[in-house]
Amino acid sequence: MRLHARRLAGEICDTIVVLEHPPCITMGRASRPEHVLAGPDELAALGIAFHYTDRGGGVTYHGPGQLVLYPIVDLRGYDQDVHAHARRLEQVLIETSAAFGVAAGRKPEHPGVWTTAGKIGAVGLRVKRWVTLHGVSLNVSPDMSHFSCIVPCGIADQGVASLAQILGREVDGREVKSAMREAVARVFGIRLIEAGSDGRP
Repeated sequence: MRLHARRLAGEICDTIVVLEHPPCITMGRASRPEHVLAGPDELAALGIAFHYTDRGGGVTYHGPGQLVLYPIVDLRGYDQDVHAHARRLEQVLIETSAAFGVAAGRKPEHPGVWTTAGKIGAVGLRVKRWVTLHGVSLNVSPDMSHFSCIVPCGIADQGVASLAQILGREVDGREVKSAMREAVARVFGIRLIEAGSDGRP
């Protein structure tokens, strides 16, 4: 939110943040309470926090082993097209997965990024005054049992998957992060510069 405010004020340039969250369940604006399958005591025992958020989409799980990509981008530099922005972010996940030999793609009936083993990437966005908030997540090697606490994105008849699960081996998150950075630069047609602690290049 602070980065978004600073981008709106013109204090920083477009900014991309990639991180891993502690275990948590987040409720987007389209979430339904019945899609959280675990009660407060069970979530507490598993060490999973619970948060409401102002992004679009349904209920999601985030945790270690899952890379979350937050672009704070002024869409006035990208034709002011929110749907195209979502497709770009999905393409970043598709190309990142492909870098590890995992074929992923879109489903017309569902947002996100999918493999034959299940959903590997989720999308949840918000745009305020044409500057974007929130973003996408890619399952690299999270604790997949935690997804049983929810109906991911409200889709009950589809599973979830991770790179490690599909490949049948450990996957170095640093390598995935590097591949994701390259995909962001390629898909957005930009050059990435490391930011300092003040958010400036």
